[in-house]
Amino acid sequence: MINKTEWYIPSELLEEAIGTLPNIDYRLTLNEPTGRFFYDKWKVKEEFVGTVWEEILNSLPYEKGEARLIKLEPGTTYMSHADLDDRWHMSLTGNQSYLINLSDDIMYKLDIDGYWHSMNAGKLHVAANFGEIPRVQLVVRQLLKQPKYTSDFVQLKIIPAIERFDSRYQFDKTISPWLNQHIKTGDISDLSVENGIVSMKLFDGFLIKLNEIVKPYFKVVLSN
Repeated sequence: MINKTEWYIPSELLEEAIGTLPNIDYRLTLNEPTGRFFYDKWKVKEEFVGTVWEEILNSLPYEKGEARLIKLEPGTTYMSHADLDDRWHMSLTGNQSYLINLSDDIMYKLDIDGYWHSMNAGKLHVAANFGEIPRVQLVVRQLLKQPKYTSDFVQLKIIPAIERFDSRYQFDKTISPWLNQHIKTGDISDLSVENGIVSMKLFDGFLIKLNEIVKPYFKVVLSN
């Protein structure tokens, strides 16, 4: 689920980043979009240009999506979920912090080693901080790739079929893993999310399967 890459930052840069962490309530975004949220590269916000954070982001030799500093307080976790897009991770602070792959019952310790790690976020997962200090991660969205050919794709939206208090949880639990997989295999294009509604183009050979997966809490609506 999460693998160390060859890309890293020097220890002195890591120490500088840890020593100059900005105030983080829960999440702090370091960059801003230049176009489509999931597909087009993001640019560093003006207040972080020329800082250690721009240097760290530049150490990852890929065009990058949204980059956030995410803080998890001691003794806390968050709800299980999967994501539409994969992530790059770098640990900055924390001890006894773990990423837990709930799909395969595997727990990964998050070491502060200065390396970027690539994460398959399509697995159902949580992060947990069992230590006594805040856990801070730099998390970067991996940009989605558009398939080369979309002539056999249909335009659709996934919308709620019934009102539920836990609609987001149910979506991330059952639908996000499937979407993540089929984005990677080139079966989905032009994905966007607005006001909780997911829009996309899908290869029409998978339309029946998607209709099965979204039930009973959601439904697929074809659109022009």
